[in-house]
Amino acid sequence: MQKIIEEFMKLVDGGDEAAAKTFLADHINEFPEDVQKKITAAFFWDALAQKSDEIEQRAAVQKALLAEFADLEKAEKQLGDARKAEEIKSDLKN
Repeated sequence: MQKIIEEFMKLVDGGDEAAAKTFLADHINEFPEDVQKKITAAFFWDALAQKSDEIEQRAAVQKALLAEFADLEKAEKQLGDARKAEEIKSDLKN
């Protein structure tokens, strides 16, 4: 058990989070059951946090797009109003 912890700590100390996660996933059965549960819970919470971040990012993009669409609709309305005004002026001149 001590050897596996030392190997894991080398990865942690090296700062390679992806390698540390892979190591834990590959060697999870070598840990005691209570540690396995903690590792599984940590993976679950990490995945949940990542998914939450993705959802927040997607919502921010959607909000920005809605604002852009609203601006486009406003510009189209103003352009339409300007065209109507020009048509009316043209009709009055004729």
